[in-house]
Amino acid sequence: MPVHVEPKNLRDVLLYEAQNGYSRSVMALNVTELGSVVNAAGDLIVPGGTAAEKKAVGVVVAKGTVVDAHAIVLQKGLVFPDGITDVQKAAALADLKAIGVKVR
Repeated sequence: MPVHVEPKNLRDVLLYEAQNGYSRSVMALNVTELGSVVNAAGDLIVPGGTAAEKKAVGVVVAKGTVVDAHAIVLQKGLVFPDGITDVQKAAALADLKAIGVKVR
């Protein structure tokens, strides 16, 4: 018998955001997967890259939209690049915390 697997939805990533879209910013994104942790260029963070490439500035919540302030996201819903180490992931999570995005 076939099994239906429900795709990821916003509740799998976003626990809380401020009212009236305050937590969200429109951004030119090169990745659109819900929950992707992105840098200022709109790409997935690059753990071994330059300071700008590895600095997390938001989490994708919709096409062209990230949460980048006053929000709580679920760690299990975040998308990181393949091969990221625990230390690099911790640095990205610290970047998010610094901009007001808490990770639970």
